[in-house]
Amino acid sequence: MKLIKKVLPLVASLVIFTPTVFAGGVDGFVSQSNADLYPSYSTKLVDQYPDLAPYIVNINESVEVEGTKFTIEDALKIDGVIKVNAKLEKVDGTQFETELHRSSRLSLQQATDLNNEIFQIIMRLISSMEQDVFEVITPDDWLFLSSIFGNGSGSSSSSSVVSDDGKSIHYEYTVIFEDTDSMGSDFKLKVEELGFWDTEEQALDLELYSIVHHNEMGQILDKNLIGEDEETAMELKNKYSMEYALGGGYVLDLIQHYENNDGDMVLSIIYTEAETNGNLSLDLKVDDSPIYGSGMWGMRIDDTYINIVEYIIDDISNAKLVVSTSDFIPYNIDGLELNFSLPNTEVPTLETAQTIATANKDGSSVEIRNIKINPLRVMLEGSIFDMGDRFGYVDLVEVQYNDGTTLELQQCNSTGSYNEDYTVVDFEVGYELLEGSINLDNVEAILVNGMSLAF
Repeated sequence: MKLIKKVLPLVASLVIFTPTVFAGGVDGFVSQSNADLYPSYSTKLVDQYPDLAPYIVNINESVEVEGTKFTIEDALKIDGVIKVNAKLEKVDGTQFETELHRSSRLSLQQATDLNNEIFQIIMRLISSMEQDVFEVITPDDWLFLSSIFGNGSGSSSSSSVVSDDGKSIHYEYTVIFEDTDSMGSDFKLKVEELGFWDTEEQALDLELYSIVHHNEMGQILDKNLIGEDEETAMELKNKYSMEYALGGGYVLDLIQHYENNDGDMVLSIIYTEAETNGNLSLDLKVDDSPIYGSGMWGMRIDDTYINIVEYIIDDISNAKLVVSTSDFIPYNIDGLELNFSLPNTEVPTLETAQTIATANKDGSSVEIRNIKINPLRVMLEGSIFDMGDRFGYVDLVEVQYNDGTTLELQQCNSTGSYNEDYTVVDFEVGYELLEGSINLDNVEAILVNGMSLAF
């Protein structure tokens, strides 16, 4: 075991709407309803991670746009992991529409004046016009340019919760930058598409059991027919379409009820749209209880988008189709933007280069060659053999403390590369606790599929 200390960015400052020339970052989309909210929450990172209080920057700066006020409360950066806690309020102090489906898009970008670095690279290229570009630009240059201009240079996750009084929405946004060497200390947080979806629901006045189009058509129109013979599929749709207008450019075309090859009775709903705007959905209910679809497909033929929804249901005599339409109501049009810096501080890490071999339940074998731990995540480096189509590299990763307590970790980010015949994947994957931070002083071991790597 070796204990390493890393120096990470210093003293926090924040500038509102500071123009920057170059930026590279990570986007995240938050879409959440009140049904998904946590029963309790803390408004600040310092309350969620008390052990990390020395590394958390209290920012508490705001910007107001179009009647809304967005505040970054505090932020944290440890070894490429950045957490930002923020809140949104209405300037007039009124409540948000807490019963409606909210939406927002957050992105975190590196924000610093890089003109000189870019200028030096350009001048080297100009002075070496006869050389191959790969001879002029070094691997470090490519890494630098990728971090600045790259799209998706890491992974992100977001969550939001409405306060008890309904007057503020709190956001926790986490970004993991894979390239920590070229990551600076100045960042820009952008919040776009901030608003809510106003949804209306209406049952269609249709007796489904009396509409069975494939009897008239002489064959079933499904995704297989569309895939094999688009021309015939479109001729059938156009000839037998109900042309039942659903609004917003959507048209209900066909309703089919038939037995599939597995012996199940399938209710198939086909509807089309002139363009995909994503603000309408069709659902099936029996006695006001939703029936969940077994599959949904969307295909474009010429200028028409065909949507097929299938349900496994025997008796459709009491079934009703319910159409839901949604309009996006923005809190502001222009979006919000804040620039800030994060602190330089020493954060302990644990690292071991032990090698172990283990196996997953599906038979794939794994070799772990290096483990690194910081207070926010455990990083594993290794290889997986015969991965197939499995999700994730390791079945189970846990942290074990000196008192015998064992806590399961969840995967939070990963990178991987195949060998030439696609049988081996070399990976680096991160794991985190569901809540709180890892107490490095009390770590006894990391368990990978039950096998222990002691610290």
